[in-house]
Amino acid sequence: MYRILLILLLGITLYAKGTSAGTVINNIATLDFIVDDTPEQIESNVVTDTVAQLIDLHIDSLDSSDVHIQKEVPTPPLSFQITNTGNGSDKFSLQFNIKAKSDFRLDDIKLYVDTNNNKKFDAEDQLSDKIRLKEDETRAFFLIAKGPEDEKIGKRHNHCYIVVKGISLTGGSGIAGKVYPGKGVSGTDAVDGEKGGVDEAKGVWEYVSQKLLFIQQKSTVLNQFGGNEPVSGAIITYDITISAGKHVHARDVLYKNPIPNATVYQKNSLKLNGKSLTDAKDSDQGVFDSKNNLIMVDLDHIKKYEIAKIQFKVKIK
Repeated sequence: MYRILLILLLGITLYAKGTSAGTVINNIATLDFIVDDTPEQIESNVVTDTVAQLIDLHIDSLDSSDVHIQKEVPTPPLSFQITNTGNGSDKFSLQFNIKAKSDFRLDDIKLYVDTNNNKKFDAEDQLSDKIRLKEDETRAFFLIAKGPEDEKIGKRHNHCYIVVKGISLTGGSGIAGKVYPGKGVSGTDAVDGEKGGVDEAKGVWEYVSQKLLFIQQKSTVLNQFGGNEPVSGAIITYDITISAGKHVHARDVLYKNPIPNATVYQKNSLKLNGKSLTDAKDSDQGVFDSKNNLIMVDLDHIKKYEIAKIQFKVKIK
């Protein structure tokens, strides 16, 4: 009489979105048994499955509010970021359009990808409407424009509503579950995920006929040799001036300044209107958040023509 013990060593046949495309899943079963008091073991054939590429992305705005534009002032960018939420490297097309309900249109809108990955538009960023991202990778991008074609004098606020869209170039049908045989990573199948390989976000340029708040900063350098060259060990003093126009009474005004890279904040150097502020979160208006390496000054209300001056120091590493 045979005594048979069957042990199945199951591989994972259902896998999460985060499992990288191209991952090989092997399933092997073993059979342990005894024949005439002799232990035996045999193995099954190997069943192999390769994880398909699941295509998905997420786009959102990096702007906390509408972006103000004014006459004779360079138009600030609309800032967005795109994340590849799929499980394999993918290339995405970036598109944008002005919604019909906009009060005005902008000239010569161009899209730039955040080449140096600092989430700020600068000279290093490249003009492009396509971007390749690894799985879980995030990258910012910006819309740049010349200025309003029509300002509709007589209204204080006007809006230009923008919709940006990202579309996977591997799939991107907009239909969840659509399969692209052999189009994924390493020749695997690709499948459009929950969003169908498409996502979009909105941004707003707001034309403001009167200037609101102004912020201007300057820096001075003093090194350990008495010169003003910004060498390692030199102290940089930042002086910031914040002022309001004649039609403004702003409230909940909060000044924030991340400490620049390659520098160290100098303790208790923070001042408001010439008065020293403590670094601690206490009764005065300033704080140095050491965890996030960030200075904050609560200015509360700023009335018309009011000026606030902030100063702090850093040391070059």
